[in-house]
Amino acid sequence: MTGDPIIGAAGVIAGKIVKGAAQDIRETEQTINKELVAAAKETETFKQAANTRAKRIAVKEALFLQLFRPIRGLIGLSAEYFENNFDEDMRERIAAIPEKHRVAPKPIIAAPAMQGLAFSLDEPDLKKLYLDLLASASDDRQINRVHPSFVEIIRQLTGKEVELLEYPLGTGTSVPVARIRRKLTSPASGWSILRTHLLPLTDSETGLDAENELDATYVDNWIRLGLIEVTYGTFLTREGAYDWVENRPEFKQLQSLYTNESSAVEAEHGILRSTDFGSSFADAVGMRPASSRTTTESPTDSSE
Repeated sequence: MTGDPIIGAAGVIAGKIVKGAAQDIRETEQTINKELVAAAKETETFKQAANTRAKRIAVKEALFLQLFRPIRGLIGLSAEYFENNFDEDMRERIAAIPEKHRVAPKPIIAAPAMQGLAFSLDEPDLKKLYLDLLASASDDRQINRVHPSFVEIIRQLTGKEVELLEYPLGTGTSVPVARIRRKLTSPASGWSILRTHLLPLTDSETGLDAENELDATYVDNWIRLGLIEVTYGTFLTREGAYDWVENRPEFKQLQSLYTNESSAVEAEHGILRSTDFGSSFADAVGMRPASSRTTTESPTDSSE
């Protein structure tokens, strides 16, 4: 037996009204709560409480930064920067570390890092590396990844190198690299290297190819420091990955000098990529977030 259709329809309508009313009530409550919170923020009590909390946090950060003072004393650092600006530079970095994870940095890392920092105040890129390394050494979540040799690595870099290193180290991306060689055809076959570690560098302002006589020296330095590895005869399979090589001014110049009846100039493709040690260094000095991991392209072996 079915019920009265009019009563059934009325029940449906009533249910929608109740549901709508409940939704209106919730929205009204949310609006009221927001207005109450907004109004509370304007009260003197709230302002005093917020101010007190901010002061308490600032005091804790200031007290933590005092841990660096004995180290400064041990190595005789009393320059104006350490008296007036060091705490300010470190404060933001320390504030990003949850209080429960803050630890006193090991002197074996902090002392040479602060000494290196003292000599790098006019090199913003190097200064940043030292400060970020000190912050990592003060975080118990990262401290086991901070190797004492990282300080010495920063000492052996230039600001320009830091700028170039941030791409392969900071992203974990494999970078196409090439070397230029002269292939002999007469009177005997063979080849010789004319230029190594050619990189696809461009001027950030003009977008044109950027030339630097020290590029190859930089790459050799990174290899020596264990930050990157370079292999030739192994190349990226991505289409167009090496189209830039023969358009580089260095290639064209060598081609014009050595192309003749007995020799030709050619490029050998390769890959530049970060080592595990280099990736750990990048994490410790703030070149990339610890959680950042970029998939690299799959290389292919070549017999060229």
